Amino acid sequence: MRSMIRIMTVGIVLAASVPHAAAQGVFDMGVLTNTVSIPRGASAPARTARSVYSPGERAISVLPNAFGRGAAPAGAARLSYSSTPALRRQALDGYLARASRQYPEAARVMSAQFAKHDYAAVYRSLIGGTGLRDNDAADAVTAYTVLGWQIANGYTDNLPPARIVAARRQIAAALAANPQLSSPATRPALGEEMKLLMVTLHAGWQSAQREGNLSRYADGVARLFRTQSGRDLRSLTLTDAGFSRKG
Repeated sequence: MRSMIRIMTVGIVLAASVPHAAAQGVFDMGVLTNTVSIPRGASAPARTARSVYSPGERAISVLPNAFGRGAAPAGAARLSYSSTPALRRQALDGYLARASRQYPEAARVMSAQFAKHDYAAVYRSLIGGTGLRDNDAADAVTAYTVLGWQIANGYTDNLPPARIVAARRQIAAALAANPQLSSPATRPALGEEMKLLMVTLHAGWQSAQREGNLSRYADGVARLFRTQSGRDLRSLTLTDAGFSRKG
């Protein structure tokens, strides 16, 4: 199966390592995102009861602003940052801690897999040829969002880089308009969290392909994004102008 991102050939197969019963109820839903602390079946309004969100959660919540912008101009804001081993360790520890609060078994599997494979290197291999950079928070949010859109819509063709870059312009503009997300202090945590989410999302997609569960996985990802952002990825199309509502 082709995708905007090359199918991962390195060995991070998180979902495949989860016992079958756990994979059915966990890995194609909760552990795929930074919102693993949301109880099963929770609706988007229920999230407002919690006062502390990770940078990734806040970024995903503003995605509808990006989708509604139409084509964004070239030269949209960069949200670049410098990645360090200490930053990556902190991001991974936080990601696994959020997972372990509700899904301890899956979190243990993820921890073992991430100990063997450098998520940052996996991420770089996945975005090769897409026009996205590995040191920009807006690019990482874009990679996660575009992959989610592909999965939810069953899109199997290679996406032209122009469409990915157009989506990135929209998303960067929405993030730049939010001081909580665009500040130099927040960008590193946001970028690394989104890399982890994207790598995990892709690993689950690979597992679903192997197990013949693509349709079910796609439904789960679509529900996931609706819960996170309040927007249905299946209501969107992606063109050289970026995301827009299907006509």
